[in-house]
Amino acid sequence: MRDTLNLFRQGLAAAVIAVASVGASAAVVQVAGSPPDTTQLVGAQSDTGTTPESQSVSAFSGSVVSIDWWGYDLLQPQGGSTDAFLVSLGGTSLTGTVDRSDVGTFFDNNQTGFVLFKYTLTLTNQMMFSNPSLLEVLNDSVDAEWYWQKTPGGDSLAYAIYIDRPDGQLPEPTALALVMVALLAVAAQRRTGRA
Repeated sequence: MRDTLNLFRQGLAAAVIAVASVGASAAVVQVAGSPPDTTQLVGAQSDTGTTPESQSVSAFSGSVVSIDWWGYDLLQPQGGSTDAFLVSLGGTSLTGTVDRSDVGTFFDNNQTGFVLFKYTLTLTNQMMFSNPSLLEVLNDSVDAEWYWQKTPGGDSLAYAIYIDRPDGQLPEPTALALVMVALLAVAAQRRTGRA
């Protein structure tokens, strides 16, 4: 009986640890967006000299972790500062760190190379949204002629929105009960095997 009780306690402890680890983990998933055209530079100007460009976003609800967008700067072909971006979602200004990575270089008729960048805003504090309607991105630098890259076909602006979403559900009580019954059966079998 003592072996059965110990085995039951060990099984219960393992089940509690498994449930806690599943409940505590989360995954970042893309919930909205359209990929950029990576064959040519085709964008909409969105800088201090213009009004902010906006893109309607797909419906979603969740805690936003980060937002990606793509673009290029005609005055600073190799890329200017990332500090000058103003980003809002559903009319709410977002703050965080903007990083960029080189997607490719495109040449004009004068053989000037313009780099298409992927920008990522990682939010300082995650924000909960429920079906925001617009994403706005503006490069507020005075020495920029910045363009937000469009999607293939030029129908919309390229972006991606990522939220936190639990990667698993807590096990149902019946599933835990079945695990416990199996452990008890193994313990009972071991006990009868010793007799």
